Order: sequence, then structure tokens, then C-alpha cells
Amino acid sequence: MVDISQGRKINLNIIPFQFNNSSIRVIDKAGEPWFVAKDIAEALEYPTAYKMTRSLDADEKDAQIVGTLGGNQEVTVINESGLYSAILKSRKPEAKTFKKWVTKEVLPSIRKNGGYIAGQENDSPEMVMAKALLVV
Repeated sequence: MVDISQGRKINLNIIPFQFNNSSIRVIDKAGEPWFVAKDIAEALEYPTAYKMTRSLDADEKDAQIVGTLGGNQEVTVINESGLYSAILKSRKPEAKTFKKWVTKEVLPSIRKNGGYIAGQENDSPEMVMAKALLVV
């Protein structure tokens, strides 16, 4: 984290990954994964992030300043509990696929390796390592 004016901090611990055609950003906040609500809303085909997060409990969502290409921006983030709530409320068929992907690949990878590296089933160990080195 980097201090900015008024005591606010920019989170630099952003872990990006891809789900189908959606880019998902995960923020490491005190060792816990927090998901950028806008990214999750798009992946689950909610009309807006606000509509997805408005019914979440206060402890399931927060605001976080992140560095973007357009400068520092405050974004809404949701924790793992909020993510599950959003998935369960979605009526889109994509939600089930997304939930399995997050719970079987992304979260275990973040917990084990501190990040997620998307790979192809036929990637060799050398290719996986090369992708990992590009992230670092």
C-alpha cells in the first residue's frame, strides 16, 4: 500500500486474471482476497455493480483506491462472503460455471501461491514457469 493525501491508501496488491472474456481483479487486503465488484458484476451479467452489491451486508463490501491507467480510482470491492452471495443471487447460467472456477482454481491458487496464473491444459511445466516469471 502507498499513502496518498488525507490518509487514504492505494492498494498495489492487485492480482488480475481472466474468466472467459471478463477481466477480474482481486485485491490482497490484509491477506484476504477482495474482488473488484464491477468485474464480478460484468462476469455474472448483473446490470451494474451497484445492483449486485446493494443487498450485501456492510462487512461484505468496502471501498478501495486502486491505481488504474486513468489514475487512482476508488472502487467497490467485495470479500469472499460477498462473492458467494452475488453468485447465489445470480440467475444466469454462467454463475454456476464461475463459482466452480473461483472455488476450484482461483481461490486455492491465491491461497497456495499468492496469485493466480491462467494456463492451458496442455501447457508444459516450463511454459507454466515462464508465465509465472512474467507475472513477477
